[in-house]
Amino acid sequence: MSGVMEAGMEKDRGSGAPSGEPEASREVRWSARRKEEVVLRLLRGDTLDLLARETGQPAGRIAA
Repeated sequence: MSGVMEAGMEKDRGSGAPSGEPEASREVRWSARRKEEVVLRLLRGDTLDLLARETGQPAGRIAA
């Protein structure tokens, strides 16, 4: 096979993420400001479930 064909086939097998994981599960780093906003909302009484849904993060990750 030529290098072009192999590269095309490789692309079809994976998701394109460098680590081989699906792109949707790639972790995105939060800024200190974003973390601060979530903590302040928790202290003001927003529920953990609401923040988990809005941020797309598991509740356990936010609570940790």
